[in-house]
Amino acid sequence: MRKEIEVKAKVANFDIVIQKLLELGCILSEPLTQNDTIFVDDNYGPFDEFQPNKNLLRIRETKWYIYPKRIKNKSDQNAPI
Repeated sequence: MRKEIEVKAKVANFDIVIQKLLELGCILSEPLTQNDTIFVDDNYGPFDEFQPNKNLLRIRETKWYIYPKRIKNKSDQNAPI
């Protein structure tokens, strides 16, 4: 089963981050817009606080699936990050 790991960070300057990613060999797509709808039960607690051992359902609407990759060397064009 595929495991998703999502990292969120506040970015002051996107140009610097993009340049660093390009220097690492990342191939970037055009920006992607995603719309999330999240469902929780009545016992979830404050949504803006981390709730350990509680589940939620997220439905994400998007037109595209993007799989970023980093090229390790020129002979390995499909190397995952």
